Amino acid sequence: MLKKRFLILTSLAILASNLAITSPPRKNPPQEIVSQGKQFKISKTYQINDVQKKVNEALKAGFTKKDIVVIFDIDETLLKFYVENNGARKYMAGRDLYWCIFTSLINKNVPPSVLDIIKKQDLMGDNNTKRARLDVVLNTPFINHARQKTHATLTGMQKNCLKAETVENNTAKLVKQLQNKGIKVMALTSRGVPMRDSTERQLNSVGINLKRNFLTNKEYTFDEIHGFHNGVLALTPSTEKSIDKGRLLNQFFEEIKYTPKKVIFADDFLMFIESVKNSLQEKHPNIHFEGLWYCKVDGMEFDKELANKLLCKHFGENWWETKDFKTQESIVKADYVSNIKNA
Repeated sequence: MLKKRFLILTSLAILASNLAITSPPRKNPPQEIVSQGKQFKISKTYQINDVQKKVNEALKAGFTKKDIVVIFDIDETLLKFYVENNGARKYMAGRDLYWCIFTSLINKNVPPSVLDIIKKQDLMGDNNTKRARLDVVLNTPFINHARQKTHATLTGMQKNCLKAETVENNTAKLVKQLQNKGIKVMALTSRGVPMRDSTERQLNSVGINLKRNFLTNKEYTFDEIHGFHNGVLALTPSTEKSIDKGRLLNQFFEEIKYTPKKVIFADDFLMFIESVKNSLQEKHPNIHFEGLWYCKVDGMEFDKELANKLLCKHFGENWWETKDFKTQESIVKADYVSNIKNA
């Protein structure tokens, strides 16, 4: 009797093991509400199709096609980047590459005494919250120059050695479906006005044409770093004139004399979603805002060693050197201490 029971239990264990091995991969987690209020909701999602679901919900709720505008970030939302390495694709998330360049510039050029302060404040941690804090709070000429050089270097990488594809296989199809329905679709990006033409080429190469935006056929240049061209509203970060995504979007809506009743915005950075939400609701309290914090690329492996090889190959072994940094050697440590304490 005991032997028979043992055999049954053993068979069940083997069956369970086989099922575990052959079961399909885990599906994307469901949407998770991050925050919500009377006129807004921000959700965390791993599926670009959730944008379509939000549009359908808005239409069922009584909003018309004229009322709704869908806005996509570009990097890590519409597009992801890769490089061919020894016959294999290696993905290079723009935000990881930005951080790699930015911290390399700091480590190589910041005076050791200041670098110690930054590290003691745990501002070099490898997560998006710490990245945003370091990148934003150290508002000194030295760090501002590092931001500008980082953006220029990243732009060069995306233009010259990285290839683009959509984040999900159905991304381009989704954009077309929205456009075919007559929904207003545009992009809002920190890529910058100088990358206007290469951005359009990369989008077109994966089957995304934002000329069909149903907002305006005109081109708008607000200044040398902010502008709208063929469905893409762009800002260049890390300059004295830079404004955030939310304020730029408000400025654009004013320029084209259009105020949506429903905004659906997908971005891989929560801080940018909150920026847009806050700016829109401050100026237009009646706008209904739906933010999708799109985390599909989270956890994507980043090959820092390969990134450094590419930087050296395309910009030289000492790519991080710049005479502008040398003129900043007299920076007083107290400036950094003050900025960090106020963070």
